[in-house]
Amino acid sequence: MKNTTSISAIILITISFFSCSKDNEEVLQGNPNSTKSTQEIIASDSFNEIGLKHNEELRYILQNLPKDISKDNVLEKTIKVLSKKYPVENLQKLDWYTDYNNASKMFQELYDKGLMSYDLYEVGLRDFRDLDNFENYGSIDDFIISRLELTHHLSSKDDQKYKNFLSVLKHSFRFWDPNGENGASYLHLSKSHSKHLYDDLRKIVGIAAADSVSNFVTIDGQKIPTSTFDAVQSFFYHVDAYFL
Repeated sequence: MKNTTSISAIILITISFFSCSKDNEEVLQGNPNSTKSTQEIIASDSFNEIGLKHNEELRYILQNLPKDISKDNVLEKTIKVLSKKYPVENLQKLDWYTDYNNASKMFQELYDKGLMSYDLYEVGLRDFRDLDNFENYGSIDDFIISRLELTHHLSSKDDQKYKNFLSVLKHSFRFWDPNGENGASYLHLSKSHSKHLYDDLRKIVGIAAADSVSNFVTIDGQKIPTSTFDAVQSFFYHVDAYFL
């Protein structure tokens, strides 16, 4: 929008839980990484791995897409690019959401399909609400640290999905930021045009949220890496919302 195999960064998502006794063992009262500071967590390899993988997959797609991309052919062209890496039979049902114009609606759609627990849904609702006021946090790292400092009553599985969401949120923001990697520059646009495509903070936050939302669940049956699946979803969002 996060873990099934190893093929979902443009098409990424996560699901599955145990019985009551298991849940009672797994529920975390407070921060499960209480022995680490939030700064240590956000800087750790384990936290950043999924976000870096997402950017790698997204960069591959954008660098290899042809110039004649439109809303009508984006799915076909994306599958053609990915078929160079993965068997084409594994690249079905990549257009997973009914609405790619709003990351909050994408998140709601996941919950409405019964793909996440209510506890995780509540945490996600809060974060999407707070992302609407992102300017209050100063930076993407400050926003994520503020999330890690909050108490979450999540199972260990949900906690990992949530951490994956935050990791992709962080790295996607840096990927699309015109003052960072300026990911729009891979879209065969002029340097000045690509700089202006995401020159608004809300636009960067919007696409970073769309990039990361799939991590809240597990999509069964995907035969590509989660980071790849997630990357595809975020690119569809980009085309639907901002493509010129």
